[in-house]
Amino acid sequence: MKQMMLLTKKLLLSFLLLLTCFLVNTNEEIEKLIPHFFLQPIAAENKLNLDFFNDPLFFFPMIESEKVVYLTFDDGPTPQSGQLLDMLHQYDAKATFFMLAPKMKKHPDFVNRMVKEGFAVGLHGVTHDPNLFYRSKESALQEMVEAQKVLEEITGENSMMIRTPYGSIPYLLDSYRKAIETYGFQIWDWHIDSRDWELNEQSYVEKTIEEIEKLTQEGKHPVVLLHELNETLEHLPELLSYLRENNFQMKTLNDSIEPIFFECNNRCYEYGSEKKEK
Repeated sequence: MKQMMLLTKKLLLSFLLLLTCFLVNTNEEIEKLIPHFFLQPIAAENKLNLDFFNDPLFFFPMIESEKVVYLTFDDGPTPQSGQLLDMLHQYDAKATFFMLAPKMKKHPDFVNRMVKEGFAVGLHGVTHDPNLFYRSKESALQEMVEAQKVLEEITGENSMMIRTPYGSIPYLLDSYRKAIETYGFQIWDWHIDSRDWELNEQSYVEKTIEEIEKLTQEGKHPVVLLHELNETLEHLPELLSYLRENNFQMKTLNDSIEPIFFECNNRCYEYGSEKKEK
């Protein structure tokens, strides 16, 4: 694969000329447009016959698939949100923010800036207290509805993307999920928990990079869980720098993407109870 990618780069300047020839599919025109002194050394170096260049499908197997990662930040906005947004801009990164209603009320300027500058905004509820949020399906739904109203009042945006406190496993029972999804909300969990809230210093960056690379090799576009913490921002430039230098596109979540969420599969149970849901 590396050899093929290198070959593609060498022939990039001649791509349009080759494409023109391929459309008419004649060796004579290829020879006129791209002299043998150009093709022959490349063919010899890569042990290829000159007929290889006549194949219209020559380029397509060598085009590297797009590398995409979705960075998501929970529990904001915070006094550090401005610094975080500046940092993301510095590395040409976009991200998605799952925010709490009281904090949106406290920092409306940051919320407006997120929307104005092309970041995605989602809902994280009101209390972030599992005892209150997961008390019933009605309480879970109501917190998201309230957060949605706050966001719309501040920005005019009516987001349907939500992330429940601590993720949807194990406390978001199937009956809760049904109520939330019937309302129209999209539940978003993650592929990678950076554990930035737990790990010391830059170890969360090393762990996250390792998992991003693994999932990317499997053909996935990882969704990464991060938080608006001072400790996170301190080492975030290392993660952003790595992703940019390795040609990852850091994009926002949107309605056209299939949500990533954890399924109960008999693993869910009521908060405060060890009894599994049947």
